[in-house]
Amino acid sequence: FAGETALYQCRHRLKNRRGHWLWIMGCGRVVSRSADGKPLRMVGTSQDITSSQLAQLEIERQAIALNHTSRLAKVGAWEYNPLQQTLTWSDQVRAIHEVDAYYTPELATATRFYLGEAAATIQGLVQAAIDHGTAFDVELPFLTAQSNHLWVRAVGESIRVGETTVLIRGALQDVTESHRQREILAQAKDAAEAATRAKADFLANMSHEIRTPMNAVIGMTELLQGSELTAEQTEFVGTIRTSGDALLTLINDILDFSKIESGNLELEQAPLNLRDCLESALTISAHGAAAKGLDLMIEIEPGAPEAILGDITRLRHVVTNLLSNAVKFTSQGEVLITLSALPGPRQRLRCAVRDTGMGIPAEKLNRLFKSFSQVDSSITRNFGGTGLGLAISQRLIGLMGGRIAVESTPGQGSTFSFEIPFVAAASPACTAPRELASLVGRRLLIVDDNATNRRILASQARSWGLEAQTAASGPEALEWIDQGARFDAALLDVQMPGMDGLALAAELRRRLPASQLPLLALTSLGTASAAFAGLDVAQVITKPARAKILEAALCALFQSKTAPAANASAEAGAALKPSLRILLVEDIEINQQVATLLLGRLGYTAQIANNGVEALEAVAKESFDLIFLDMQMPEMDGLTCATRLCAEYPPSIRPWITAMTANALEGDREKCLAAGMDDYVSKPISGQALSGAIARAVEGLRPRRGTPST
Repeated sequence: FAGETALYQCRHRLKNRRGHWLWIMGCGRVVSRSADGKPLRMVGTSQDITSSQLAQLEIERQAIALNHTSRLAKVGAWEYNPLQQTLTWSDQVRAIHEVDAYYTPELATATRFYLGEAAATIQGLVQAAIDHGTAFDVELPFLTAQSNHLWVRAVGESIRVGETTVLIRGALQDVTESHRQREILAQAKDAAEAATRAKADFLANMSHEIRTPMNAVIGMTELLQGSELTAEQTEFVGTIRTSGDALLTLINDILDFSKIESGNLELEQAPLNLRDCLESALTISAHGAAAKGLDLMIEIEPGAPEAILGDITRLRHVVTNLLSNAVKFTSQGEVLITLSALPGPRQRLRCAVRDTGMGIPAEKLNRLFKSFSQVDSSITRNFGGTGLGLAISQRLIGLMGGRIAVESTPGQGSTFSFEIPFVAAASPACTAPRELASLVGRRLLIVDDNATNRRILASQARSWGLEAQTAASGPEALEWIDQGARFDAALLDVQMPGMDGLALAAELRRRLPASQLPLLALTSLGTASAAFAGLDVAQVITKPARAKILEAALCALFQSKTAPAANASAEAGAALKPSLRILLVEDIEINQQVATLLLGRLGYTAQIANNGVEALEAVAKESFDLIFLDMQMPEMDGLTCATRLCAEYPPSIRPWITAMTANALEGDREKCLAAGMDDYVSKPISGQALSGAIARAVEGLRPRRGTPST
């Protein structure tokens, strides 16, 4: 306070009466002094600056934290003024460059830290930001002042006044470690993809190698089953066929599991008929069910769609797995598939497989859907299998957007069900209206000891316009006849306790001739055709009876005045077969033999070519309607041969090409169709598969050539 106008200003802390610490800013001046110049009186002010002081402390704290975070993240800030051509770096940017605090950066020299073409890249990005106001975010290789190799991320954006860039503000980050990790991941990904491709190639080759001999095993047993055999031989052949089918199912399970695990399985979306899908699954399980005397049945509830968009192969695989499990663990009774549409705003389909088998304890249900796991895992388990079927089914249903569930009571049976969303699709009518008209008003007697089967058959018959009467046994059916009831036809189950279907047919024939009561017989696989001799049975239908087959049999029955014999009907059907010129292209002799015999059983002959070169030569010499073309052959494979055929012959004269392949992996069908082929069948090839392929060829050739092949 030496001067006349001396002032003072100070900042200090004090505690108020409430015990709170405050920051105070005080200032004052001397207003009077003594004669000797000592201050006598001062005036001044005190101000509470606690809030501003705390705010300043918070700013300083945040600045310290930001600096600490930037150091940990190895990121710093920079600015470039293009008007003054000045470049400013933060301490962290200097640390990344490994230069001291006295280093003065310039744009021209700063870009030299970037390696190779990266220098031109960063220069171009900065210039574009100056000229056009664009932003950039790029990772580039970098060499520090201490010759350390880094990867940096450079980010920048323009601040413009009108059309002029006045400042570019950005950040620089050391991303060497993350870049290294990405490189490691990329290398691991490449290695995994290479391993997946190798695995896929291995699976394709294994599929081909296994399916090729399986084609002979299953094809030859099918031919044997259609020949005259003793009872013992029939049993032996049936065992071979059952074992072959089981082995093929195992192969398919392993292939599907591998495809699902590698993420290479994609679902098709094509119209599929649900009844056809379920009935074909039943056919696969029919051998095992017949051996145990089980009834296999399908019940489609009202309101269920006839056809949906989906992958029929995968959906059938799921149903087949559930059915095979049901048959395996059921010693007597029945297995029933029910199909229904669930109520609600979303379209969802429910399919359930119910059996009357041994059931599953509640504490073991959690093991059902685990890969390579079974309910009974002991060494002395009574049932074999890999434990893959249900695991694959769960994965497939999950890919379809649905879920799978199980309910079971030990000693009473189990119900496996799945729900999936669906989109309805158009499905052509199975039978012409004029043919169904012949059924309307006809009276049908249904004799079956299984109540569920009676109900299903009666429901089907009524949906076609028939009046159905059911009987639970042969004596009950005879009682209806003896009481004067009149029927236009009778449908008899052959396997019934007490009086079986054969005995009932004999009794009915003693009462009524075939002209008054035509008979249709339902029988499990293995019933010899000779057993029906002399009974005037119009047609023998294998159980489980497909709706199309039963419907066609009834229509044929009522469209003719007399009931045709089964053999005569088959001969008439064969006479209506179109005459096709078929070329079989296959390099393995046993497969040539199997396919030729199966085609012969269907009423066709085929010329043989051993590879694609011979096939091209054969087509050049004479005209063919249909080519069955194997894929893997020496000299020229099937894909190359198909490509050549499509390039050299226009559709109007080109044969219909059906691929035959032992590969069963995703994309095989697409490869065949992309090469110009018209159809695709997988090995092992059955007579049914060949028959379906021929039917599709006949339909496909009509629009191509203007008239059916005859």
